[in-house]
Amino acid sequence: MIYSDDEIAAYLSDAELLLQDFWGATDNDERSTLYVELADILKPLAEPENSTPVAAYFMGSVAESLARQLDKHPRHSADRMRLFYEAADYYHIAGALAPYDEDAALVAKYSLGMLYADNLVVVPNGRDPNKEAFTMLKEAAEAGLADASVMLSIMYKTGRGTEQNDERALYWMERADEHKAELNSRALDVLNEQLPDMRLTASVASEVQQAFQNLRRPLSPRGALEVRARLAGGPH
Repeated sequence: MIYSDDEIAAYLSDAELLLQDFWGATDNDERSTLYVELADILKPLAEPENSTPVAAYFMGSVAESLARQLDKHPRHSADRMRLFYEAADYYHIAGALAPYDEDAALVAKYSLGMLYADNLVVVPNGRDPNKEAFTMLKEAAEAGLADASVMLSIMYKTGRGTEQNDERALYWMERADEHKAELNSRALDVLNEQLPDMRLTASVASEVQQAFQNLRRPLSPRGALEVRARLAGGPH
């Protein structure tokens, strides 16, 4: 079904209320129920005929959040895998819809790159997940996404997905430092921990790889906030 712009705005507004409940819920069963309710609203908006990348991004972010909250007990392995792949599919859809909304698509590409970096999903056609992650994170960092700058810096520092380069690692960490107000809390922790060492020594800090592994949190939907402002007639 094709929706009008007014209908899309109304459905997104309804979804925002459910998203607030989802992010505030602590019980996995409640979050799973809210995920189903969100899917009923957002899935049609992510279809090609409606071309709403922020809807696909939202679906990806809640699927990823559910997957990351499940423990790694074997009884949850199938659900974790299913949710991670659902998240990847939604992020891919949002990224492919970039002509309709570059901000939401960019955040989705960053999020998909993080799934590849963590080896949580298999990259299509057998491509190297680290190289795919580097490409996506570099695109997001170059577009000004501060969280991506932190991750790109760590990839340069560790030589993951690219050649090791201390100079580029320092450059991107300093770029993130210039926009630290935009960082999510875990990215800010990594920035504060790693930047002093990067400025003082050219050697690879032993903590950097662990920092990369610890930064496992879906990005705050900065792009989605900008989408909502535009839908409401606010500033871009």
